Amino acid sequence: MIGDVTVNGALNFNTDGDITTATNIFKFASTAPAVTTATDLRKIIGNCHRGMTGTTEFYFPVGVDSKYRPIKLTPTAGGTETVFKVQYVDSRSTAAAGASLANGGGVTGGLDHISGWYDPDNDPTATPLPPNPGSTPPSGGYHWIIERDNTDKDAVLFIEWTDEDTWGTNGNQMNTDIAPLVFARYNGANWEEVSSTPVGLFSAGTLESDPLADFEDNPFHVTLGSTDESLYLPIDLVSFTGECINNQTNIEFVVASQVNNEYFTIKRSEDLTEWQEVGNVNGGGTTNEEITYNWTDDNPNSGISYYKLFQTDIDGASKSFEPIAVNCENTMLGYNVYPNPTNKLLSLDLYLENYQGDNVYIVLKDLKGLVVRKYPLDLNRGFNHFDYDLSEIPNGVYLINYEGTTEYIPQKRIVKL
Repeated sequence: MIGDVTVNGALNFNTDGDITTATNIFKFASTAPAVTTATDLRKIIGNCHRGMTGTTEFYFPVGVDSKYRPIKLTPTAGGTETVFKVQYVDSRSTAAAGASLANGGGVTGGLDHISGWYDPDNDPTATPLPPNPGSTPPSGGYHWIIERDNTDKDAVLFIEWTDEDTWGTNGNQMNTDIAPLVFARYNGANWEEVSSTPVGLFSAGTLESDPLADFEDNPFHVTLGSTDESLYLPIDLVSFTGECINNQTNIEFVVASQVNNEYFTIKRSEDLTEWQEVGNVNGGGTTNEEITYNWTDDNPNSGISYYKLFQTDIDGASKSFEPIAVNCENTMLGYNVYPNPTNKLLSLDLYLENYQGDNVYIVLKDLKGLVVRKYPLDLNRGFNHFDYDLSEIPNGVYLINYEGTTEYIPQKRIVKL
C-alpha cells in the first residue's frame, strides 16, 4: 500500500490479494460496515485502524502470510471517537512488535502457559518458563497488538473459529474440554490471565473477554493462553519448502511445538489429484522446541511436481498441510542399464546435458552398502556408453551409484544371475 487510506463505505475483497500497510495507515471510518469478504488469501497485513464512536462491534480483518486471524472489539461506552489500531503478529515475524514476546516468558495469575509455550512439568513458578528474558521469540507463539488514542474507552475482545487448526487446538482430539482457554495479556514482565468465557468445542467455538478496564497498557499485547496443562497451544507448521539441486528435490519443513507427533509422511503428485507416498520422517513426540526436518527425493519427476506433508499422531489421527510446487528439470536426457538381469556383461548408456567433471567414479554396492567394485570414468556432455564384465561378481542384487559428479545421477538396481 502506498500512502494512507481511509475507507468510509464498505470494503469488499473481490479477488485474492492482501493489503499490506507497512508504515502507512489503513483506517476504517466509524461509518464503515463490517468486512465480510476477508479470507486467508484476502486480509490486511499490518496496522488496521478503526474509528469508534459508539458501542458497535467491529471485526478487524487482520492476519499474516496465509493466515486470516480476525479479532472483534466491542467498545463498552460511546462518546468521543476513539481510534483503535490492531495488528496480528506471528512470533516468527521480523517486525519490531514481535519483541514484546521476548521481554519475558513467565506466566502469572493462574495462567499455565500461552500460545506456543508449554511447561512440560506443569510448574508455573519455573524461573523462567521458556523463552528466557530477552531471548528470541518462540516459533509457536502469536499475538495481537492493540492501541488506541483515547485511554478512557474500554472494549471486549472476541474471537471465533470453525476449524480446530485456526488457533492450534488440533492437539486436543482426545480432550473435549475447552474451559481452560483464555485470553492472556503481557503486563510488562509476565503473561497473565484475562478473565474470559470460552463456548463450544475445539472444532467450532468462541472466546470472549470481560471488559478490559483501560487496557492498562498502550499498546496492549494479547494472545491465547490456558489455565491448565492439558490444552496445548498451538501445534504449528512454521514452513514447508522445496528446492531442486543437482536433479534432487530437497524438502525442508520447520515445526514449532508438537503434541504426540509420531511421524510425517511426504507425498508427491504431478496434478494435485493423484498422490504417491515417497517418504517418511519420524516425529518429535511432545516437545515445545522448534525442529527443522530435511528429506531428499533422489528420483524426482522431471518438471513441476507437487509435494504435500502429512502428520500422524500416536493415536492415529492425521492432518495434512497445503502442498508446494517444485520444478526439477532433469538435465539427464536419457539413462539406460541393460541387460537387467544380467549373467555377465552390463552396459550403460547415459545422455547428459553437462560435463560431470574430473575424478568421477561408478560404484557398485551390495544391499548392505558395501562397495563391491569401483571404476573411474569420464562423463561427457552428450552420449556416453560403458561396458562392464560382472562375471566374477557373486550372484545377487546390487546398486549402481556415482561419486564426484557435478549433478546427481539416480542410482540403479541390477540383478546378477
